[in-house]
Amino acid sequence: MKSMLILRHSIKGKGEDEDTLTPEGVHLAVATGSSMKMRRVESFTLGISSGCQRTTQTIACILAEFCQAIPSGIIVNKGLSTPRIAEWDEAIEKAGSTSFRACLSVTPSFVQTETARMAHVLKEIFAAVPFSNDRILAVGHNLLIECGVYGRTDDLSKIPSEPLKECAGYEIFEKDDHSFSAEFRSF
Repeated sequence: MKSMLILRHSIKGKGEDEDTLTPEGVHLAVATGSSMKMRRVESFTLGISSGCQRTTQTIACILAEFCQAIPSGIIVNKGLSTPRIAEWDEAIEKAGSTSFRACLSVTPSFVQTETARMAHVLKEIFAAVPFSNDRILAVGHNLLIECGVYGRTDDLSKIPSEPLKECAGYEIFEKDDHSFSAEFRSF
């Protein structure tokens, strides 16, 4: 069964350093890789970043400590990001939270549109990996990750009411019948 471990990027800086990890963020990403190694998480056949520096830096720190090379390197899939940042900022301000459920409740049409887009992005990623036992490690952004999980599983119960923490995420499974399931993961 194909699977994707998709995690939120680590702790980012502020202002001009918004797209890089803080020293604490680097430490958290490295600790995540260490925890994955200690828990004997299976190795990955593909690595994907949203293209933002903080997501690429997070996946690099995780893999460095996890001690796994990915021969194909880390690819960028800009679909794991969004051109609609201003609308997300408005939704977050209106909701008073970065919680997926809170944003969905105050801007349902916008969040449903992003959910459909992210579900399509994840479907394309799974379709692009050739083997049924492929494992993908991806790093993206909290609300978009949850849009993808909700969009692929149609199961809001999988999404906690609290915002997704840095370096936490979901393992998404594509079954033989091409249906999807997901489980929350935190290292």
